[in-house]
Amino acid sequence: MNEDHLQELLTNVWQETGYDFRGYRRATIERRIAKRITLLGAKDLADYRRILGMRPDEYRHLVSDLTIKVSRFFRNPYVFEAIDLLVWPDLLKARKQSKHLRIWSAGCAHGEETYSLAISILDHIRRKKKPPKDYDITIMGTDIDEEALARAKAGRYGVSAVAEVKKRLLDAYFIYDPLTATYCVIPEARDLVAFVEHDILAPAIISPPCGIVTNYDLILCRNLLIYLSYSLQEKVLSRLLRVLNPGGYLILGKSEAVPPQMANGVQVYDKRANIYQKAKG
Repeated sequence: MNEDHLQELLTNVWQETGYDFRGYRRATIERRIAKRITLLGAKDLADYRRILGMRPDEYRHLVSDLTIKVSRFFRNPYVFEAIDLLVWPDLLKARKQSKHLRIWSAGCAHGEETYSLAISILDHIRRKKKPPKDYDITIMGTDIDEEALARAKAGRYGVSAVAEVKKRLLDAYFIYDPLTATYCVIPEARDLVAFVEHDILAPAIISPPCGIVTNYDLILCRNLLIYLSYSLQEKVLSRLLRVLNPGGYLILGKSEAVPPQMANGVQVYDKRANIYQKAKG
């Protein structure tokens, strides 16, 4: 694609929707725009821009395709094993008095990761023979895609989404609907979760609206940075670390990392799970 024309299109997307994809990696952007061009039968990028001018609702469909929504419950099981064995015990010990935990799942797509965290912490507390209601737990799931968030709020998923869920957890934390062949997350887990539209790259807002007052004890931002330019990766990481509590944990995707120039005050906690811990201060 012509670079100038592509930049003009992405600038139009930013002006019309408020979402800025100009720093995303070109290969990813071009593939997804090409998909829309083919789907609409446009001849080329110029023709697609003409269609956008006539059909403003196409901007919403384009934004939806430009965002990445590949996920499932307990994706990369070892990460959740590490959270259960290492992260929850440390955070619950640190919050022994307040019993207050704040967790952020950034780029949550349809909510599988966010609900996985809710199920994980509930199950951990139950296994410790503690009543979950004694804890004040808030798990924020954020994404820029309104349609994805609507699906997340519904909390209903197909069989493929729960393929990696252990049977014990599937039986305890999901309700199966044979009429639709779907699994619904139980109310107790859903009550811990709030989904909010939020652009992690927005210039004026660092963290979700509910996160401005209080920082987070655990942040997951997995497989988002790989689609961004290096400068935007550093911008996002800077924001995440700024709202992470001292002693809190940051979990990235397996191909992502905190660069050396930003590692001051952050250490690798579990290399395989790609878990970092912020210095306790």
